[in-house]
Amino acid sequence: MERHIEINKGEKRVNFFYMFIGGNRTGKSTTAVKQAVEWNNARDPNEYSIIAFDPQKRLRDAIGDDRVDILIDPEDRDWAWKIKDVKDALVFLDDYKILNDKSIPAKGLITLMANRSENNVDIIMICHHPIFILSQLCSFITHFFIFRTNVMKKSFSDRIPDANDCIQSSIEINKYVKHKYGGDMEVYAKQCVSNDMKFPYIVVDTISGKRIAVNMDKKEKVK
Repeated sequence: MERHIEINKGEKRVNFFYMFIGGNRTGKSTTAVKQAVEWNNARDPNEYSIIAFDPQKRLRDAIGDDRVDILIDPEDRDWAWKIKDVKDALVFLDDYKILNDKSIPAKGLITLMANRSENNVDIIMICHHPIFILSQLCSFITHFFIFRTNVMKKSFSDRIPDANDCIQSSIEINKYVKHKYGGDMEVYAKQCVSNDMKFPYIVVDTISGKRIAVNMDKKEKVK
């Protein structure tokens, strides 16, 4: 069975901020959408809203266009300011560098992050490369989801404080993919899709300090 990070349905749950990092066709967006679908299925749509930047329409294809209450326009430079005070919501940002292409967070973004627990807001962000992660956001991230990448160690350490767990996870997942799939991303994609869209990745839990391997066969020995 595929393992997912358990989304606590209790009232005293810790609001999450999931950051997905991985190259093209590694399954990061597919997995992020699965997490969003689980979030949606666990909540009353009359009480909880979904705000999304969904350029590939992956999330809307999964949950329906009508379930997304606010669809962010990539041309809207004030998008973060408009949602900074939202409550009881999921904010889903696929390829968010398009929305924030500078090293300074969009106006309102830090307020959204800082108040997410008080306002009961969960966040899912997806990016191809750690260089696109704003360093100002790192202290808010509760979990990194590390998929296969082509990045160097320095790319993580330049953006993420205390990046050792992310670096080690990146090294391990890259070795695993190379060992099991011969480094052939076409083979990787076909086999993962045929296996019920189960892509290998490692979760770095910044709260507990634990790392969790997901969809990685323990029988595969990586040297």
